[in-house]
Amino acid sequence: MPINKSTINIGKYTEDIELLRQERGDNKIILMGISWGGLLAMNYAAHFPDHVSNLLLVSSAPPSHSVWNVLFDNQYARRSQSELDSMDLLQKIFSTKTEKELDSLKRVNPNSKEVLSYKSFIDIHVRAMYYDRSKISPKNINDLFYNFNFQPIPIIDQEVLETKWDITEKLKKLKTLALIVYGRQDDQGESTFYLQKESLLFSEMHVIEQCGHEILEEQADDFFGVLRGYLDRR
Repeated sequence: MPINKSTINIGKYTEDIELLRQERGDNKIILMGISWGGLLAMNYAAHFPDHVSNLLLVSSAPPSHSVWNVLFDNQYARRSQSELDSMDLLQKIFSTKTEKELDSLKRVNPNSKEVLSYKSFIDIHVRAMYYDRSKISPKNINDLFYNFNFQPIPIIDQEVLETKWDITEKLKKLKTLALIVYGRQDDQGESTFYLQKESLLFSEMHVIEQCGHEILEEQADDFFGVLRGYLDRR
């Protein structure tokens, strides 16, 4: 199947969740979304509200294009000039290949200069997601890079911005219970999480201190404590 905007879009991903629910035979589901998975969880609830009993949003992307670029602005602000210069130089190397070519090269020629440049770029990129950079796991980054297909990301970014994607009004009509959890220093920006809270009227918010986007690596104990407490009260 080709990877393009006709096969990779928010609507298609949302349909996949619904098909999975039908296959499992579940009537109501508790849906957890982490990072951009939170966008999908909210979109599913907005379109299939009768099948969601709870939303669990963890470091979730926003429900609207209106604060989409806050993430990129925050990441830019958290990088030193030397990091930005290095990313520019690395991008000139790996950008000679298309996303599809890079994804293939990762598997067939992982030591090519383009792949190594791309990996170094991702290594620098990920640093902005952490409050404490000593918590970054080289193994996790390595596994992420070689096992994750990055091709859909720019397609979804383009869809959100070009279509001015916004489900906030749909979310305000829901009676779905929701938990919003994020790290105080998450690069998504607190405006993202407050927009979720404003849109989901039956939600509660928990902030984890000294924590960036990667909650499970930086503050796993605090996160699971919040999650267990919330589920125990349901």
